[in-house]
Amino acid sequence: MSINEDILREVTQTAWQAMLGIPLESSGAPTNADGEAHIVSQVNIHGAWDGTILIRWTPTVAHHAARVLYQSETPSAEEVRDVVGEMANIVGGNLKGLLPGPSWLSLPIVQHSEGGDTTNGVAIHEAWFECAGEPVGVRVVELPPEGRKQNYGLEETS
Repeated sequence: MSINEDILREVTQTAWQAMLGIPLESSGAPTNADGEAHIVSQVNIHGAWDGTILIRWTPTVAHHAARVLYQSETPSAEEVRDVVGEMANIVGGNLKGLLPGPSWLSLPIVQHSEGGDTTNGVAIHEAWFECAGEPVGVRVVELPPEGRKQNYGLEETS
């Protein structure tokens, strides 16, 4: 695998700048991230490598990003979902290109969460940032071999 924390940071910051044109500064993990309400956007990668790319947003950052992208003081809930989903799609697509192939990228999934990470894999890389004074986390999770088919709903074919 050709991803490390530096590459994860670079890919995320490049995607953020290209899509939103606003600063995303590197930072450390927040001390109180678990248990707080947040939005998670993710894409799954399936193929020679199976895993998930997750972006953890505070509602403040997600709304700020939607205000910037849509140039609206009051973006709709759908616009917020679109922004966070598309960012996961861009970051995931760029990281997919660094992984062994062939592989496929899922459509983005956006969900609200009150707790910590609930994926069934092992976090192999994580990077934290700050935008608009709030934390943004990006995590690369590798799925264990036994969790791959269940997670993607795939059936074996002969």
